[in-house]
Amino acid sequence: MKRIQAKILFGFFPLLFFCFPLSSQEAWGTNTTTKNHLYYGKPFTIKYKVSQSKITKFPTNPAGMRILIYKNLLDAPETLEMEKKNGIWETVFTLRDSSVKMIMLAFQAEDSLGLRAASLIDNNNGNFWDFLVYDKTGKPVRGAHLARALSYTGFGGKRKEYLDLALEEIKKELSLYPDNFSARSLAYTILLRKNGFSNETRRGIEKEVDSILEKYPQNETVLNFAAETYRMIGKIDKAQKIENRLIQSNPRGNQAAGEAFNKIMRLEKSEERANKLEKFLVEYPNSAFTEFALSNLASAAIEFDDSTKMIEIGDKLLKTATTPAGASGLAGIAGVLSEKKIELDRAVAYARKALDLIRSASFSSRPPEISADEWKEQLRITKARYKDIIGWAYFQKGEFQKALTELKSAAEVISQGGVYYHLARVLQQTGNTGEALINYARATVFGEEIGDKAYEDFQTLWSQTNKNPDEMEAFLDKQAKWVEENYKEKVLSYRSVRPAPEFELEDLSGGWVRLSDQKGNVILLCFWASWSKSSQLLLKELEHLADAYDQKVLFLTITTDVNISSARRFVRKEDIPFSVLINDGTDQKYGVQGVPTLFVIDKNGNINFEHKGYNPDISRVLEIELEDLL
Repeated sequence: MKRIQAKILFGFFPLLFFCFPLSSQEAWGTNTTTKNHLYYGKPFTIKYKVSQSKITKFPTNPAGMRILIYKNLLDAPETLEMEKKNGIWETVFTLRDSSVKMIMLAFQAEDSLGLRAASLIDNNNGNFWDFLVYDKTGKPVRGAHLARALSYTGFGGKRKEYLDLALEEIKKELSLYPDNFSARSLAYTILLRKNGFSNETRRGIEKEVDSILEKYPQNETVLNFAAETYRMIGKIDKAQKIENRLIQSNPRGNQAAGEAFNKIMRLEKSEERANKLEKFLVEYPNSAFTEFALSNLASAAIEFDDSTKMIEIGDKLLKTATTPAGASGLAGIAGVLSEKKIELDRAVAYARKALDLIRSASFSSRPPEISADEWKEQLRITKARYKDIIGWAYFQKGEFQKALTELKSAAEVISQGGVYYHLARVLQQTGNTGEALINYARATVFGEEIGDKAYEDFQTLWSQTNKNPDEMEAFLDKQAKWVEENYKEKVLSYRSVRPAPEFELEDLSGGWVRLSDQKGNVILLCFWASWSKSSQLLLKELEHLADAYDQKVLFLTITTDVNISSARRFVRKEDIPFSVLINDGTDQKYGVQGVPTLFVIDKNGNINFEHKGYNPDISRVLEIELEDLL
């Protein structure tokens, strides 16, 4: 690709600078020629000097030192022992992984009482030391400043969130590599989130992309970048024009593949959709949508209970998956294989690969309106679900201690009947009947098939342990109360209060609804589309809630269908009982990046909670939120 010497714009936001507190310690690195320059494959001496400062609890004369080297923001650190020479601790490190662009460091001391990691780790006052990787010319490698910028977003939880510093690092990256559009996209994501998806910010981004596109109107990389960015800021017409150009110029390219994939996913019949996806993989074998297609084929194979097809897809994803979409397909197949008690080694391998992919999920893949903490929490919950699958597969294999480790970890994060039941089975198998009874009891709270099964096993175990039958119901009630309180606390902890943007929209019957006129009501506002399967599932859940809450809650929905006739047909066919409003850019005001998206608005017109997509627990979560607001 021709190198693009695009002018670095970013002139539409003010530059802000932060001062970090000085560390009480010193750390530096050297190679044979240059201080603080890290190169691939060359020994790099990392040194650390402990000062006499009283600011830190770090021991001034430790008995031993280790260094913690973070090569990835989401991975555990590599640990190296250090040696003391002339009052300075040092060790030699060689970086051989060319995918790493920056390392971050912390130091761990051992005093006379032995290693006490919790209190004796120096991470430079929460900022960590870091070293960028350089190339042979003495210039930071492509992506080095971008890696540092990513760390300043707070992603991975190592550093605090310093978004202005992240933007400064991106400017440095683009001064060296103007064609690094991943860096540019990250900058836009940060700016949109910093400024609440404001019109001014979106106009600034649009102007900058317009300028780049004007200079390189035929460059396919630039065109893809521009289309993606226009969609990000809500300029759908501009995005579609570019996408059409890309399809015409490259009928087998990613844009054409995306268009074909989206058409397939709008098909209502799952069997027809699966057949089309099979053909899609043949016609577009190396497209950016391959993993999405395989993941959806995995869902179809699970629906049709086709174990042979599941394994075929799982083996492909095991070799090629690199995204959360691939992780989802792998985890789904692993879960089914575990329940069927077949191909258990494969099930573990699939679920472990899924867990690794989620650990590597990047900041840039999150929607701009989601904070680093929210995104981190979503990844944490997903990892816990995958650990549940791994633990259950180990249980089916008879590897009970491995199963116990994974399932305990999962149960610490998520409150679900299946997780409690799986953990109870393992605890019973390993002889911990007391904890097994507790987890069986917790699983019964969730009802349905898993709750019924848990209740049967609970009764059997209660009887086998010769416990008083008269105390059984009280025991169950106690655990039910614990689950509800624990679950409620987690749900309400995600509250984020901000004003709901005003709108006045026409509904499908010709009336008009202004949001500000609805103050005094608790409102559920749902953005949806008729072609979205997740939207259809969520609307069904909302119908049940509407029956339960009757006049207590106002249910408003906004269709994002471009073709309003499709929305009308869907509403008539499904007999939707809510007000259905016609979108007029309101989704942009709310920062909606996909459907369905649901906002819970209090009586004062403030958004308190936000939900993206559909999950089976949504009704239970909404009940807790609504009860709190009512």
